[in-house]
Amino acid sequence: MATKKATTASAVKPAPTAPQVEEFIIEDNIPIPQRSKGKYPIELMKVGQSFLVRCKEEDMKKTKASLAAAARRVAAASDGIRQFFVLDRPEEGGVRIWREEDEQGENEVVEMGPEPEPPATPHTFPSIG
Repeated sequence: MATKKATTASAVKPAPTAPQVEEFIIEDNIPIPQRSKGKYPIELMKVGQSFLVRCKEEDMKKTKASLAAAARRVAAASDGIRQFFVLDRPEEGGVRIWREEDEQGENEVVEMGPEPEPPATPHTFPSIG
C-alpha cells in the first residue's frame, strides 16, 4: 500500500493592505455639463402624436422596454401629468409610442415650464438592419 508524504510547506497569504488615501480638492464655480435629452423626442410630443422606432422583430422587446423607460422619465418629470402608450407594431416594423390625453385634460394649463420648441424638420430614425 502506497503512503502519501505530508508536505510541510504552507501557503500563507499576506494580509490585505489598507487602501491608499486620496486627496480630494473641493472646488467652486465648475460649470455642470449639459445633460442629454435622450435619444427619443418624447418631450416634444403633443397629445395625439406618435412616432415609430424601427427595429428588428427580435429586438422589439428590448426597444419597447427602452422606449417605455424614456416615457416614464418624461412622465415623472411632469409629475405624472403627461401620459404615454407604447406598443409593439411588427406590421410596421418597430415599436410605436403615443402621447395620450394628459391626466388633467389636454387643454388645462399646468405649471411645468414651457414645452420645448419642435424641430424645424421631423425626427426620423434610420432603420436597423
